[in-house]
Amino acid sequence: MYKRVCQVRIACCTQPTCKPFVLTMGRTERLDSVLAKWSVNWVQQIEASYLVHKDKQNKQQATNTKGMNNHQVHSRPSNSIETKPLASASRKTTLQRTEGLETDGLDKPLPVIVCPGFNQAELTDGLVRSLPYFTRPYVVRGLPISPFDIYQWLSDTFGNPATQPPLVGIGFSAGVIGLAGALFLWQQAGGKVARLFAVDGWGVPLLGLSVVRISHDRFTHLTTLPLGAGELNFYADPSVEHLSLWGAPDQVMGRSVPWWQTADGVGDLMSAQDFLAQSLRVIFSSRL
Repeated sequence: MYKRVCQVRIACCTQPTCKPFVLTMGRTERLDSVLAKWSVNWVQQIEASYLVHKDKQNKQQATNTKGMNNHQVHSRPSNSIETKPLASASRKTTLQRTEGLETDGLDKPLPVIVCPGFNQAELTDGLVRSLPYFTRPYVVRGLPISPFDIYQWLSDTFGNPATQPPLVGIGFSAGVIGLAGALFLWQQAGGKVARLFAVDGWGVPLLGLSVVRISHDRFTHLTTLPLGAGELNFYADPSVEHLSLWGAPDQVMGRSVPWWQTADGVGDLMSAQDFLAQSLRVIFSSRL
């Protein structure tokens, strides 16, 4: 029997480098159910890719160990890149924001991983400046849509996932794809994830992670709820431009609403900056 179908093209942003994916669905199927099925497949593919990646790493480590036992390792100069401490590389990607910590009697700011999309660096600087004083941002260096690139950066910056405290991440647009996948791999390696803030990660499934959605309009907010959301989420009201939400969250007013509340005009009014600061404060306080 012939089944009539239609195709839905979905892209996470409007940048020329962002390639949309295509969903094929029956005329009688609901879009949210199709997206939910696709998101499960997406997570399974990430997990399968991780196992392949891990197997290659184990084989490489075994080869390196064998070479060391046979005294085939060549020494490197003490000032070579390979022998420099990872802490120095970490400092280059870390914006120190420790001012004001003494007033609260706290000496350990909250590390926050910031993963931009394909946007200008100035916009990411705007997001970083808007973060509260008790945070220490780490801006990701890597391809925004590559979970493996970002996971490698995480490992190089923070070390063994199993020995680290829970991570907090903020991803934007295409960066939500790579950061979500990297944090999923981090969990698979024994690490913990406290929260992922997905800023305009439209069409990106976020299952298996503790997620908060921040959207530039109500439509984006409602259509991402089936793909994973937090107890409280935020959307701009009135709506703003996609890039404005990332570059100037202090100027974006909107509503903080529970995931189950879909009616228009409800929720607490506040700026995107205040919503993010309040959410981070809860995580920061829970460590004490």
